[in-house]
Amino acid sequence: MPDPTNVILHASAAETTSGVGPVIDVGSRTYSEVALAVTAISGNLTVTIESSAAELSWEPLGYFKSITVVQSKNVVVPDGKRYLRARWSITGSATFAVTATVHQLYATPADVAKTGIAQGALDAIPLVDIATACLNASSEAEGYLAASTTLPITALDAATRQHIARMALFETFRFKPSQVATHAGMIEIGRSDALSWLTKVAAGKLKPVELLDSSSTTPGSGSSGTGSGGGAFIISRPSRRW
Repeated sequence: MPDPTNVILHASAAETTSGVGPVIDVGSRTYSEVALAVTAISGNLTVTIESSAAELSWEPLGYFKSITVVQSKNVVVPDGKRYLRARWSITGSATFAVTATVHQLYATPADVAKTGIAQGALDAIPLVDIATACLNASSEAEGYLAASTTLPITALDAATRQHIARMALFETFRFKPSQVATHAGMIEIGRSDALSWLTKVAAGKLKPVELLDSSSTTPGSGSSGTGSGGGAFIISRPSRRW
């Protein structure tokens, strides 16, 4: 998977009051697989995963609602922003941990919508399915990019991003045969063109000037990337309770 990083949104601890965990800067890793592990509880716990572009306002993107028994649960946050945190509401007491694996997408659902697919063709498909298709396509593309770059990718050129979006479009419709018939030709040609492009990049026959890897600091070196590099890290206050 593209540059996955594990982060802790709430270290395992007993809580008796509602609160919010530390803010984590995940950079360009906007796809998160979040896990909640409740090891003791007497009462009712709800955990909300929140995201923000600049810490000015927070949007709830994932929930673990009304937990009353010891259990482990998972949720995917497919469209996060740069900053991630967990907020919890509790009556009684609970011991729990919230962790996440955050991934970089080389193409996003917004990119998939710009591949030329007919307007409305994606409307019935859940965002999480499209984002997961983007993750799968990004992982496949990274196998090609690794042949000519030093991972992780830090900036990605528009052409390569668009080709990966076409691969993601193919992945989106792979298990939806009832919806693919009208668009099959365009989807298959798009994937074929994308693989041809990536094969040339892998062989060094194409060197996109805006594609950067972790060994590069300026475009034009033939390396590649997608956004802010480096691992995710805590950037602000510790957990708060009220």
